Amino acid sequence: MAISSSPGLRIAASDPEEETMRTLSNPMFALAAGLALCACSDPAPTPTPDPPEPQTAGTQEHTELRDAMQAPLDKAQSVEVTLQEDTAERDQALEATGD
Repeated sequence: MAISSSPGLRIAASDPEEETMRTLSNPMFALAAGLALCACSDPAPTPTPDPPEPQTAGTQEHTELRDAMQAPLDKAQSVEVTLQEDTAERDQALEATGD
């Protein structure tokens, strides 16, 4: 290596191998920095599994629980219908006697 006589201290490479290393070191540094940045990125999202298929309501299997829950509701609805009919008959009887 030779030192130049200019006011700023400069080192000139006289060895061609050293010049080649200096030329290759900049792209190698850029490549290493690029790989490091790629390694820091978020991982690719994992695919989510398909949701399970809903069961059809038309199946007639295993209806004991559904029937046990529906029976009191059906009974209450029939009682409500009976009460409405009785109320309608009473209202008609009162209107007929009130005229």
